[in-house]
Amino acid sequence: MLAKKYRVTKEGIEKATKLGKGPSLDFFYAKIIPNDFKNSRFAIIVNKKTKKTSVGRHLLKRRLWSVLDNISKDKFKKQTDFVFLIKKVFKKEDLNKIKRQIEGVVLE
Repeated sequence: MLAKKYRVTKEGIEKATKLGKGPSLDFFYAKIIPNDFKNSRFAIIVNKKTKKTSVGRHLLKRRLWSVLDNISKDKFKKQTDFVFLIKKVFKKEDLNKIKRQIEGVVLE
């Protein structure tokens, strides 16, 4: 899990989902918006339509947080909020593909 300074607040999530722009990839939508902080911040949203049980939603979130945690924090785009809205359920084998897609979005 990323440190608290790298996580978007509820207000930031609402602002990013309304005003943010970003790519629609195979597994998620990315909403990107500039922020006033020194570092980038992230949020992952998995709704009930994607995964019915809370256990399944938290599993997806943990996997994506681990992907973000393994990326070097120095390479993130500076002063940007990223909100990832998960589209569909993915298998454990898809993590490498997801990692490449996330890196394409968050790296400079």
